[in-house]
Amino acid sequence: MSSIAFNFIVGKANSGTTLLMSMLNAHPSLQATPEVDFFVFFYHSWKNKTNFSENDHSSIKSYLKKFENRRKSNAFSWDEAVFRNLIEKSEVISFEIIYQCFYRAFVYAHGKKEYTHCFDKNPYNTMVLEDIIKAFPSAKFVYVIRDPRANYLSRKEKLKNKKANIYFDTQLWKIFNTTALNVIKNNEHKFCVLKYEDLAANPAGQLKRVSEFFDFPYNERMLSFYSDIKENNIKKIEENTSLIREQAKEKYLKLSRPVNTDRVDAWRERLTKDEVDIISNICSVDAQFEYDIKFSKTTLNFIKYYKGLLLANKNILKNKLIYYLPLSVKLKLIKVI
Repeated sequence: MSSIAFNFIVGKANSGTTLLMSMLNAHPSLQATPEVDFFVFFYHSWKNKTNFSENDHSSIKSYLKKFENRRKSNAFSWDEAVFRNLIEKSEVISFEIIYQCFYRAFVYAHGKKEYTHCFDKNPYNTMVLEDIIKAFPSAKFVYVIRDPRANYLSRKEKLKNKKANIYFDTQLWKIFNTTALNVIKNNEHKFCVLKYEDLAANPAGQLKRVSEFFDFPYNERMLSFYSDIKENNIKKIEENTSLIREQAKEKYLKLSRPVNTDRVDAWRERLTKDEVDIISNICSVDAQFEYDIKFSKTTLNFIKYYKGLLLANKNILKNKLIYYLPLSVKLKLIKVI
C-alpha cells in the first residue's frame, strides 16, 4: 500500500534507543515513532486478520488512552482521521496493513512529514523479534546495545530514591541481549548492530553506517537533533501538567545537548567495586557482546543471584503471558489500570 519502508529500533531500555530515535527524527525524510507497543498488544489477536470493523477501530482508540500522558511529553500526535482514511483506501486488510496505517497516522511536531522510512522504537519488541520478522519479511532492524555496567548505572540513577536491584537488572540485560543475538545470528542481513559507545564517540560515522544499511541519504541535521528536542519536546512538556511531566522533562533535557562520551565510562567512578564485580561475574562469559568484562574473584551472593535470575525470568514470563492474552482481556486490563 505504501513505498514507505517500515523498520524497527530494538534493544534493552537505557541502551541508547531514545538517543537514536531522536537523531533519526531530525532527518527530514525519516520518522521514528514514540514508544508505543502496538505490535505486542495486537499481533497475537490480529495476525490473521482480513477485515477491519468499527469495533476494531474502538479497540485502537481504547488502547491509545494507555499512552495519553506519554504522548503529552513527546512531539507526536495521532491523527484519527488520517488512520480512517488510510484503512478505507486499503484494498486488502492484514495485520501488516493495519500496522502501517496506524503508524502513518502519527504526526511529528507541528506538521506532517513526507518521509520515506518509518522506525518503530520499542525495547520490548526485542523479545518478540521472530514474530516481527514473520509479520514483516522485508523489515530491517537497528539493534542498540550498551555496556551492562553503563546500562545499570543509567537505570540506577533514573530510580533516584528507589533502590535498584543489581542482580535483577543485570540478569535482565543478559536475557535481552542473549535473546536478541541468537535471532541476529540467523538473520544477520536484517540487523544493523549499533553499540551506544560507538554512537557517542563517532555519531557521524555511525549514522552514516545506519543510513547505508537502510538505504536513505545521510543528513547532517541528525547531528543537531538536540535543537529539534528543544523546539518540540521540551516546549510540549512545559505545557503538560501530568504527574510524569518532571520525569519526561529530565529525560529530554539530557537529549537537548550535543551527544558526547561523558556517560560512556561514568560507571567507573559512579559504581562501587562490589557493583562492578557483580556485573562482571554475571556477564563475563558472554564474549559475543564484545565488551571488556573480566571475571572477578569476588564471590557472588548466590541467594541474591538466583533471586535476581528468578525475578528477571518472571518479568519476561509476565510480559509473554500478556502478549498472548485475548485482546478483550488486554483492553479490560487497561481500563482497570
